Amino acid sequence: MMTTKERPTYYEVLRAGGNAENLRLRLELFVIEVKIKFPEYATEATELVDQVLRALRHDHGGRRPEDVFIVWLNKKVPNREFFATPEHEETMLKLWERWYDTEQLDKEFWGIRLHHEKGVQYGWMYLTEERVSQGLQCLREWLEGRQANPAC
Repeated sequence: MMTTKERPTYYEVLRAGGNAENLRLRLELFVIEVKIKFPEYATEATELVDQVLRALRHDHGGRRPEDVFIVWLNKKVPNREFFATPEHEETMLKLWERWYDTEQLDKEFWGIRLHHEKGVQYGWMYLTEERVSQGLQCLREWLEGRQANPAC
């Protein structure tokens, strides 16, 4: 069992929750942009994003990942004994590690721009068919990888 010094700080938990929320918002924005610029891909984009979001909620006990972090943050400050059992603590720390690591998130969702890149134009006006294809392929691969390894 970790000591309180080995646990993530409030701000580290906040960042992980922010990363989770950022992914959800980027996925939803991707669907909106596709509907505007490339309506022929809208149905597939909507279905894939819905499947990914559903899978992420399933991984987090039916909640959106960012909501799990909100609960953690609200409990963490007033009560240092938030974790009910060592197993609960281990699960929460794995969850935190998954969402805190932005490099890993960028690798998992390589076709969805999670962070602004210098010199890259964003928004539906700049969306290209190639980027739509990359986004859809990325989501397909993520879902296929999940089926192959449900423990992810």
